[in-house]
Amino acid sequence: MKWPWGREPNPRLAVPEPTVVSRVRQPKELSQRSVALMIAEFTHLFTEPAGYWSSDPLMDSNRLRTSLFEMGFEGEFLDSCQQDYHWNFASLFPALFEGSFYTDKKAWSIPGAEAQGRQMLLRFATALCRIMAENPNLCSEQAQEFQRSIGEDGWHFVGYRLVATSQDIISEAQELTAVESLICDSVHDNHPTLVHHFTDGRALYDTGSYHACVGEWRAFLEELLRGIWRVTRSHRPEFGGFASKPNMKDIFDFLQRSGFFSEDEKLAFLGAWGFLSAGAHPGIGDQDHAHLSMILALTFGHASLLKLRVWARNSFSHF
Repeated sequence: MKWPWGREPNPRLAVPEPTVVSRVRQPKELSQRSVALMIAEFTHLFTEPAGYWSSDPLMDSNRLRTSLFEMGFEGEFLDSCQQDYHWNFASLFPALFEGSFYTDKKAWSIPGAEAQGRQMLLRFATALCRIMAENPNLCSEQAQEFQRSIGEDGWHFVGYRLVATSQDIISEAQELTAVESLICDSVHDNHPTLVHHFTDGRALYDTGSYHACVGEWRAFLEELLRGIWRVTRSHRPEFGGFASKPNMKDIFDFLQRSGFFSEDEKLAFLGAWGFLSAGAHPGIGDQDHAHLSMILALTFGHASLLKLRVWARNSFSHF
């Protein structure tokens, strides 16, 4: 069975519970403004006719229930959405926001009804972000406004997940969560090695093994870029004669030649890799060196994984 937006279901990408990092302050719930924008976008995609001569919506509303079930929504909940609300999002989402979805008019004081409803709205928001990412040509002009609004509410869509953020500078804990999500959902051809370096880099820093920690973060960034080169090379016949395991300096050249890096990006990534590879830095203690190395590897790794997601979608040839 196909998704209503034209893709086969993949159990690995079922919509998860939104991720909240315990070491940062709890984000706000979805605001009423975000819910209103979500109502409009779901209505646009699944209810409004696709065109002047069409009576059908842009996406197959008849399969919406089954598709959401495959994304992890509970069957009993979806039955109620369909039978009691007929997928009328203008009624369904306010009922979840207020908690009345789980109560009758005489039982407004049932504990947890409002919190449960707002948690389900976050899951609908995750599903909508995923649909929008895979079908940008079908979304309305206000889709970007919805994404800005949930960002202001304290949520960021990363690797098919909603990850809690704050309106302050993103903490290391949040960045770790975002990068880990992107690794799991990426087309990189060596997830086990990436996860190994990622996990060891975190653990070595926490245990005070700072010199070894720097080595793991350098290896993480190197393997990430090597993997991007390998999958690019395998999809681009003109690079078939190039080395599959070149040295790192050639990796940067090849990624620029393929179009993955601009000239300025290549210089920026070379600078970060140079810092990670230079050994000790006079005036910087071991702990600070490890801390800065982790920040650099996470930042440039995050950027690489975001670029790789779009790169793969465009046949590893352009953005």
